[in-house]
Amino acid sequence: MKHPLLAVLFALACPLHCMHAGDVKLTPTGFAIDANAAGVYVMKYPALLNPNDGGLKPENITIKEDGSGATMTYSPSGKLVISKQADGSWSFHFTEIPPDRVKFAFSLPFSLSVIEQGARWSFDGQPAKPFPASKGEVRLKTISPSSFVFQQGAAGFTLTYINQRKTFTMLGDNRVYGKAFFSLGHILYFPGKKHVPEIDYSIKIDGSLPAAPTPAPSPAVPVT
Repeated sequence: MKHPLLAVLFALACPLHCMHAGDVKLTPTGFAIDANAAGVYVMKYPALLNPNDGGLKPENITIKEDGSGATMTYSPSGKLVISKQADGSWSFHFTEIPPDRVKFAFSLPFSLSVIEQGARWSFDGQPAKPFPASKGEVRLKTISPSSFVFQQGAAGFTLTYINQRKTFTMLGDNRVYGKAFFSLGHILYFPGKKHVPEIDYSIKIDGSLPAAPTPAPSPAVPVT
């Protein structure tokens, strides 16, 4: 029988390099997505925001030994429980949200190497676009998307936003701020853009690309 302490130490020591293609793992900083040949990308755990600051970042992050969930807190108050569901999605249950918080946000950075690697991105099944070489060309904000796809060759990953509350999702070029990376930001406003003490949300993260649609069968050719 594996000793529980050894199992925990192994999980903490092996968050990324022990992953397999297509895996999604909880790490001390966020969701690590192994997109096969496209590499490993980390979507950070959500911050609680108000209109006037950079947000409350999660603290005291505890990951379940089997990787099926995590708990974390926010200061001065706020708790988040993340749980993996039977369909592979991840649920987020926020409680004790501070009175001055009116939204939460995920962020997912991409290094500038995606330009040379020919990576592409798209929202809601639209035609994929390349990451631009010219600074400042990407500043796309879309309201309430259902999905985001990152693609590099035949590899990549898919984010599916399950709860269709009003959200803003933006792919930004942070070079305009002197930072050498792109970032995908996903922001959910609380109902009425007002404080609520408790809220739930869900997202699905696949370390693979959407399946190509099945082509329609060719019409039968009459025999003459």
